[in-house]
Amino acid sequence: AKYLPEVQLENVKRIKLKTASETIELVKKADDWLWNDIIVSTGEVNAFVKSYQNVPVREFLDKDKLAENNLNKADKNTVFTLETSESHKTFVLGKVEGINISILHNNEIYVAGIEIKNAFEKLVNKVKQAAEVNPLVKGSSN
Repeated sequence: AKYLPEVQLENVKRIKLKTASETIELVKKADDWLWNDIIVSTGEVNAFVKSYQNVPVREFLDKDKLAENNLNKADKNTVFTLETSESHKTFVLGKVEGINISILHNNEIYVAGIEIKNAFEKLVNKVKQAAEVNPLVKGSSN
């Protein structure tokens, strides 16, 4: 089986999640993951990285297939970045077909399992839930 470029969970220090409407930046401080000053569940962040590590790559496409896979307008796409002290890997999510999604990374197009899109959406939702229940949200009066 083939997988996306290798990233070790314990080495990930920063994760950026970009949707069409917002960018969420998670930063690891000691043992916690923070968005602004809000603690986000380590289990949820780890689940996303593990999903990334385990998503199967089913095929590779030619670079001229960007447009037909909805990968030619990166500003409109869902994008995530996994940063370690050594590397900075960015992935653009493209067209969904059945159980597959096209993903652009370093001018390579992968066709991979849709689990990565589901994991991305789940983590974005969990971050928003953490923000809703957290009293430190900017703009609160306490």
